[in-house]
Amino acid sequence: MPHSDELLDKLIDVDRHYQLYTDKLSTACRQLAFCEGAIFWMFQQKYGLSNLIIFGLFFLALFFVFDTLQYRYGMLDYEKHGDELRKILNTNEPGKQNLCKATLNPNLRLERSFSYKFNLLICSSLILSSLFICIFLGLAGYDRTLTHL
Repeated sequence: MPHSDELLDKLIDVDRHYQLYTDKLSTACRQLAFCEGAIFWMFQQKYGLSNLIIFGLFFLALFFVFDTLQYRYGMLDYEKHGDELRKILNTNEPGKQNLCKATLNPNLRLERSFSYKFNLLICSSLILSSLFICIFLGLAGYDRTLTHL
């Protein structure tokens, strides 16, 4: 079994990679959401406002609400976690700090928020894909019926 210092080093490395990939994924999702919003807007300009476009834009709006909430949750939860760790460090005798008492998991709400955001983006992407399929495959009368969808 690896020594606890080795495990701690591995955990730090895993956390660093996790942070890197979640940061990249969050950025990519945000870029995709902006791009989808622009495409929905172009469809609206050309074909008028339809229920599909409204739902697509609604899912994107919710995506950005959860994006904002994710940062808010992170700020509040990490602030609380830091306060909890400071309290533990200040109340224990020097050299005997028990950081295991810190029970708050500040990543829990962040991960949940990201999951919501990702699912909302999937919904808007599916709607946008269906619009592309209908328009670019030339489904009969789509131009005339888009406002009824």
